[in-house]
Amino acid sequence: MANHITETEAEQLTTPAVKKLPVKRLAIFFLLLTGSGLGLIIYKAGGTGFVFTALEKLAQSPGYIALIVCVLCAEWLSDYLRYRVLARHLKVEFPFRFGIQIVFAHLFFSYLTPGGTFGAPIIIYMMHKKGIRLSRAIALALIKAFLTFFVMLASGCVIFMFSDFSFSPATRQIMGLSVGVVAVLTAGVASIIFFPTFAQRVIDRCFDSLRGWVRAYTKKEDTPRIDKSQSGLHATIQSFALFGKAGWLGVFEGILTTVLNLGLFVFLSVVLLQALGFQASWAKMWLYSYIYFFLIAFAPTPGASGLAEGGGYFFFQTIGSPQLVSSYVVLWRVLSCYLVMLIGATMFLRFLRKAHLGELSQLRHYDEEETTEEQEEAQTQDDSHAEENPEKTDTVTEEDMNTETPPPNAEVSPQPT
Repeated sequence: MANHITETEAEQLTTPAVKKLPVKRLAIFFLLLTGSGLGLIIYKAGGTGFVFTALEKLAQSPGYIALIVCVLCAEWLSDYLRYRVLARHLKVEFPFRFGIQIVFAHLFFSYLTPGGTFGAPIIIYMMHKKGIRLSRAIALALIKAFLTFFVMLASGCVIFMFSDFSFSPATRQIMGLSVGVVAVLTAGVASIIFFPTFAQRVIDRCFDSLRGWVRAYTKKEDTPRIDKSQSGLHATIQSFALFGKAGWLGVFEGILTTVLNLGLFVFLSVVLLQALGFQASWAKMWLYSYIYFFLIAFAPTPGASGLAEGGGYFFFQTIGSPQLVSSYVVLWRVLSCYLVMLIGATMFLRFLRKAHLGELSQLRHYDEEETTEEQEEAQTQDDSHAEENPEKTDTVTEEDMNTETPPPNAEVSPQPT
C-alpha cells in the first residue's frame, strides 16, 4: 500500500469540497440568526441608544481603547504563533503573510459553519494550494484542533469541579456533555500521535473489514476508493508520528501557545467588561468570560449566532444592568466575530482569486526537503535490511559490476580494454 497520494488525487479530495460549500446559504443563515439575537437585545434594552452610550463612555477612556486594540492584535498574533510552532515540528515552512491569511480564513469559516466544522478543511485546502503536502496539512489542522480541545477540556474540568459558581442544571449538562466529547476526541488524536503503529494497525483492520464487505456486496475485487482512502490515512498518520517525534517539547510548546491564545481571547472580554463599568471583581469577570466562551464554543449554530447574542444577554444579567449587558454583548461580538469574519472573507477571496489565476507562489523548497528525507529513510531501511540478511550482500548483480564502487566481499572481473 502506498504511503502517499498523488497530487491529482489530492486535488480531487480538497477542491470539490470547497466548491460545494454553500457559502451563500450559510451566510444568510448566520445573518438571520445574528439578526434575531440582536433584535432580542434591542427589544429588551428598549432601543439602540445603549450602543451610542457605550461608545461615548469608551471614547472618554482612550487607555482602555488602546488596551483593547493591543489585546486584540496580540490574540491574532498568538493564533499565528500556534501555526508556526506546529509547522516547525511538522517540518513545514510558510511566510508570515500566508500565515496571517490562514488565521483569518480559518476563523471566518469556523464562524460560518455550525460547530466550526469547516475551519480545519479550509486550512488543508489553502496549504495544499501553496504546495504543502496534503498529509502534513491535514496533520497540522487536526493537531491544532486537538490542542484546543485538550486545553478547553483541562480548564473546563477545573472550573466545573472546583468553582463555586452556581451553574444551572441545563448549563451543567451542556458542560458535562462537551467535556465528554472533547475527552473522547483528545484521547483518539493523542493515541495517533504517540502510538502511530497501533493506530495504523487498527485502521488497516477496519479497512480490511470494509473491503471484504464491499467485495461481497458488489462482487468486484477492485476497491480503488477504499485503497485511496487507506493510503491517505497512512500518510496522515505518518505526519502525526512526525509531530510525536518532537517529544514532550513539541507538545509543551503547542499547549503553551494554545493557552496564550485562548487566554488573550478571554482577557479581551475582561478588559471590555472593565471598560464599560461592570461592578464586579476581576476574578468574577474572568470566570464569567471563560464560561461564556466555553458555552458558545460548542454551540450548534454557525459561529454561535443567535445563541451568543441572546444567551450572553441573559448570562451576564447577574453582574450588570440590561443596558450594560446589551452594550457588552454587541461590542464583544463585533470585536471577536463580526470584524474577524469581514477580514477573513476579504483575505480568502483574494487568495482564491490568486489560486484561480495561478498566481500563488509555491513552496518548492519544501518538496525538495521532503524528497531528501524520504531518500534518507529509504537508505536507512535498506541498510538495516542488509544487516539482518548478511548472506544476501555477497550477491553481485550486473548493475553492481558497472558501478564505480563495488559492494564489499564482491569479486569484480576486470573490464576488457
